[in-house]
Amino acid sequence: MHKRILVMALKVFFLYAKSMLRVLLFLLLFCQIEAAELVLYYSPYCPYSRQVITHLQKVQCQVSLKNVVQDPLAKEELKKWGGRLEVPCLLIDGEALYNSDAIIEWLDSHQSDLKS
Repeated sequence: MHKRILVMALKVFFLYAKSMLRVLLFLLLFCQIEAAELVLYYSPYCPYSRQVITHLQKVQCQVSLKNVVQDPLAKEELKKWGGRLEVPCLLIDGEALYNSDAIIEWLDSHQSDLKS
């Protein structure tokens, strides 16, 4: 939704941009817009985590992976950001999303916005 609004605003801006300075300023701002920062906290022994990772590979979406079994800092981060030690957990710009089905549904609905 936000991306659609941004694209519409950009079209209007370009239509009415009168100077090269405005266009350059806009391009500088536009280049700084990035996709959501995604981090998946997972356990290699959890079938639900493996389900999400398999889906990520299928849709060719790159997400930072943090193994809470091998990395004690990742485990602490998960507890801090998510509030509980449960995997899989997809952290979306600092907001935790649990449950493999919910994560896969979110990834599918935002696939066009995500970096591959």
